[in-house]
Amino acid sequence: MSRAVRWILGAGLLISLLGLLGEPWWLELFGHARLSYLWLGLCLLPLVRERVAALLWVSCLAINLMCVLPLYFGGARGVAQGKLLLCNALSQNPTPERVRDLLFREQADVVVLLEVRQELLDLLAPVLAQYPGQKLLPRADNFGMALLSKQDLTGVQVLESGSPPSILADTMLAGKKLHVVAAHPMPPIGAAYARLRNETVAGLGEHLRGCPRPFALLGDLNNTPWSPSLAPIRDQAVTARAGFGVLATWPSVFPGFLRIAIDQCFVSPQVKVVECRVGPLVGSDHLPLIVGISF
Repeated sequence: MSRAVRWILGAGLLISLLGLLGEPWWLELFGHARLSYLWLGLCLLPLVRERVAALLWVSCLAINLMCVLPLYFGGARGVAQGKLLLCNALSQNPTPERVRDLLFREQADVVVLLEVRQELLDLLAPVLAQYPGQKLLPRADNFGMALLSKQDLTGVQVLESGSPPSILADTMLAGKKLHVVAAHPMPPIGAAYARLRNETVAGLGEHLRGCPRPFALLGDLNNTPWSPSLAPIRDQAVTARAGFGVLATWPSVFPGFLRIAIDQCFVSPQVKVVECRVGPLVGSDHLPLIVGISF
């Protein structure tokens, strides 16, 4: 048993280390499930009975905590002046009325919907009437998108560079101009898609470097908050999860400790996040992300 435990922990240490690397693209995939690794480590603790196993266990724990623990510190206290909502609605959603009900219930000031088809927009017509600011980009594939605001949108741009589009726009929230970015890069299911995702993330990071403040970026970025490839955005913005935990969102049918956090909200330092939570099941393979902010 001791030998088996050493082998398991040795493999866990190797996987944890490989997940810190961004190249080649597939190594980064090992780093997404760090919350699961921590839970597995806790389950193995009663079996750690000799020095080598203990050293491996502590090493695994330290590497994964280094990524996860910062998400439990920070955040802000106070009353939210506005609410942001991100929902990957799933293009083949069997119960799209749950998405409609979510939007009615939350009454968010800014909404980013992903995997939007025209059929979903037709169903959401009563909700859309509450949002004067709209940029709707329905598509038949998995990369349709909608940006909604309770206030008018200005300066709307759609960025397309060989990848799914990103939407840039300004709106007003609590008397302040807020620059909003909605994005959905390609999933890293091969070298070509991973390269496109990384190029999109790099482009978004460059945009945030020079864009107006305050800002908020919302999207299914297909990588986790600590992913090496997400550095261009992390260098310019703060994850809304800071102080609220991992808040894993995908796949929604898995228990929390087996999900990964690929649905993201990043904000500029001028934006205080006073609430960040996952929403309910809406028939999608993603859980919504709901963020309360103040200035």
